[in-house]
Amino acid sequence: MQSLILNIKKFIENESGATAIEYGMIAISTTIIIILPLAGIKGWLVSTYTLLSKVFDWT
Repeated sequence: MQSLILNIKKFIENESGATAIEYGMIAISTTIIIILPLAGIKGWLVSTYTLLSKVFDWT
């Protein structure tokens, strides 16, 4: 019984997996922070390129 309690305490105190989860959350957050603004300016980029292609006849 003492061994079981010690194993449960070690399992609860073990934080090695938490670091990997934290790095994963940082990577996902960074990706979202980069992709969302790019998606927001997509329409502006398309309309600007369309306007420039008409002005300079880039067809």
